[in-house]
Amino acid sequence: MQMKKPEPYEELEKKWPALARILFGVEIGDFSKFEPYLSEYLDPVVHKKSSISGKDATFASATYCTGARLARFDEMDYSKKYPALGINDMKDIDSLIDAVQERAIYAGSIILGDSKFIEKSSIVNNSHYAYNSAEVESSKYVAYSTCIRDSEMVYGCNTGGNVSYLLRSNGFIRITRCFETWVAANSSDCYYSHHLDGCQDCIFCFNLKGKRHAIGNLELPKDKYLSMKKKLLLEMASGLEKNKKAPSLVDLIPQKPGPAPQALLKQAFKGRQVNAPQQAANPAIIEEAFGATSSILIGKKLQGMGRFGPWLSRHVRASKKKPSAASGVPVMIANYGARYLIPDSRFVTQEESESLGDSLKLNNEEIEKLIDSFKGVQWKETSGVKASGQRKQGKEMAGVSASVNTKQAKEMTAASTSVKSTLDRIAFFHPAMLTGQNLNIIDCTYVLSSSNCSNSISVAFSDKCAYSFIPRYCEHVFGCSRAFHCSFCINCHNCARTIRSFEVDNATNCSDCYFSHNIENCHECMFCFNMKNLQYAIGNSEVGREKYMVAKAALQKWLQARLEKSASVDLDIFNFGCQNGKNR
Repeated sequence: MQMKKPEPYEELEKKWPALARILFGVEIGDFSKFEPYLSEYLDPVVHKKSSISGKDATFASATYCTGARLARFDEMDYSKKYPALGINDMKDIDSLIDAVQERAIYAGSIILGDSKFIEKSSIVNNSHYAYNSAEVESSKYVAYSTCIRDSEMVYGCNTGGNVSYLLRSNGFIRITRCFETWVAANSSDCYYSHHLDGCQDCIFCFNLKGKRHAIGNLELPKDKYLSMKKKLLLEMASGLEKNKKAPSLVDLIPQKPGPAPQALLKQAFKGRQVNAPQQAANPAIIEEAFGATSSILIGKKLQGMGRFGPWLSRHVRASKKKPSAASGVPVMIANYGARYLIPDSRFVTQEESESLGDSLKLNNEEIEKLIDSFKGVQWKETSGVKASGQRKQGKEMAGVSASVNTKQAKEMTAASTSVKSTLDRIAFFHPAMLTGQNLNIIDCTYVLSSSNCSNSISVAFSDKCAYSFIPRYCEHVFGCSRAFHCSFCINCHNCARTIRSFEVDNATNCSDCYFSHNIENCHECMFCFNMKNLQYAIGNSEVGREKYMVAKAALQKWLQARLEKSASVDLDIFNFGCQNGKNR
């Protein structure tokens, strides 16, 4: 007997033909056949068995240690009473950890707010009909996607918000009806394009602002554009229907720019200042903030923040610097939203990208050639991007399967080569941006109206942050991921309105907490898991202020010794559930 499909899956399956018609004008086939393709840009969405019920539990992170006890969010008993700890349990920090470790269970399938019809997903809030997705906020009809907010009809996408009718796109804000569109804002009806702002009806376009009816960065008469668009969309739909996948944007670009594109870049910036003057950096302000925060949390001011960088970065998204293809100036690239899939040799700075769209354009003859070549592009061997966001080694798009005969192989390889060579001279990528009023920003990527931040990714409306990923409306946060309205925190993750806390994961409205997971409205708590409304608690049991403050002072001294000696602490909230004494 055939198993019944989950209700959210059935609804997303019903919406699939409409999405295809909106994007391509025709349907592209059975939704169920596209799962591997739609999952390629998905950050890890991990499915494990609950230790409590044996049911499937979904996690938006792969960082919880192997061997930890896992369960579903809806299986947690927040009113459960735990026995008080004995004197021997609290004689030192190692004994205390051993005593409370059995109470550590990591919660998955976290569904919050007014959310309904959610399956195989986690960290979903006020959303409807989400399947195999993570970090979904105030959205509906989301499949195989990560980090989506305020959106509708999003399939196979990664990172962005305020969008609708998107397929296989990355890094976006306020766009609609787009396919393979990366790093775009305020745009619509775009395909195989990158870094667009305020654009409509663009295909194979890069680094454009306020353009419409463009192919290869060249604006065309509307009638001519629409005729070419129809041909291209039918070809995309035909390939998708036949092979259940398509080349990604980066599959259509050579890994390295050829001599001609490099010469064009130099010509485009000849005699021009390619980078705006940079403000003088003042790392001392951030250093002082780190010292003040550590003094509050561990009772002693830590000095030399850079020395603690590897520890603070342990569970924060990585970033790298690569030289601009135009000037050699370092460009920051963050490992999220599939940015690490972009070839390293094709990055440009924000200032450079702002003029490249007008400087580098295809001509009419090249556009005709591009369209003709695209018809023969090999659709079977696509990017091979793993669900982890890393590219498989070996096969290139031009490679062909053994089932394709030699003549077809040669034709497809020639077509792929032709597309790549045509796009070679216009395809340059700026993977990040600084917008709004920013001050004293050092080695950050994606910054909006923030100040005194360093070594961080996607910072907005925040001050004095370092080694953090997606801090929003935060101050004095270090080593934190996805922190909202938080302050004076170190190594806190997936937290909202949390202050003065250390090594905390999934906390809301909490203060002065240490090594705790999935807590709400908890204050002065340590080693607490899956609890609400506690104060002066250790290991899920309230012990009173006097005992708690003694244990807190001991924990701070324990942390001081390790941080001063090795600038790190082996124990963290992600491995607490399977630690043992010899690893501490």
